[in-house]
Amino acid sequence: MKQIRNKILAFVLATMVVITLTPLPGGAFANENTDTETPSVSTDVEPMSVDVDIEPMSVDTDVEPVSVDTDVEPVNLEETVATVTPQEPAAEFADLFLEYLEKDVAGLQETGKDSAEQKRGVRKASGSAAGDRLTGANKTIYDYLNMQFEQVAAGELAETEFAIPVSVIWPDKEYWTAEDLGGIPVVVNGAINEAAMNKFLELNGFDLRTIVDAVLADNPYELYWLDKTNRIYVDGMGFGAKGVSGEYVLRVTGPVIFGFPAAKEYSATGELGTYQVDTAIGQSASKVIENARDIVYRYARANDDVKLHYYCNEICDLV
Repeated sequence: MKQIRNKILAFVLATMVVITLTPLPGGAFANENTDTETPSVSTDVEPMSVDVDIEPMSVDTDVEPVSVDTDVEPVNLEETVATVTPQEPAAEFADLFLEYLEKDVAGLQETGKDSAEQKRGVRKASGSAAGDRLTGANKTIYDYLNMQFEQVAAGELAETEFAIPVSVIWPDKEYWTAEDLGGIPVVVNGAINEAAMNKFLELNGFDLRTIVDAVLADNPYELYWLDKTNRIYVDGMGFGAKGVSGEYVLRVTGPVIFGFPAAKEYSATGELGTYQVDTAIGQSASKVIENARDIVYRYARANDDVKLHYYCNEICDLV
């Protein structure tokens, strides 16, 4: 842990000096009237491939017929699992962490002392190409997960199993009629009709592989803590039926839980296969970033010779 913090501190402060001091020919430094260029951060990351194994959905058909005024036995879908095939060795976890910090530090001069939300906005603006191509429930889930990833990366959230309410994923409807499902009856012989559930998934469902591909492509650095050798899963989704206005309607039960495993290096327990990170790591990074922001803001109007002098003093005091 101490080694990680020292590495963070050295990296951020060194980057801070580089991006705020621009040398001119002959070894001089630009004054405050000279435009400097903030170094660009490459965000072109090749999406990782995802193999998805979906267990067949089981439906209990041995149910006594019920009247339309009686609730039907609910059906829970089997857990869906996605296994990420890494293209980089696990040793790259530390490098991804530093890249995550570099993206934040690159915005020092642009954001100054903006709010935490504005800082995140600058960071997120650098990569959303894959997510922008999503629609429907896939896009809704992608956006929700992105907000959670930012909090985990910054040490503001420990849990990496994210429970998304059904009302968030499908905000416009509480239930679906047979007409909504292409004329397929919701209940057959006293049990929820498997054909109705499949039709719902066809029309309104989400695809775990598509979502995982997008979040990995757009959040390679925010997901520095992710164990890419373990399973990403979705669970908790099910179906129920009830009588409304003389007919059975289909409703979705939840919440829908998405689990992203933490790498051993960032796990709260230091073990594999867990879904909780050590928030102290992200909080340490956030603190160092905030210190760097304060220093840059404090001497923003000074010329580069003065900046260099005071940056050295500040770095020595922090170390």
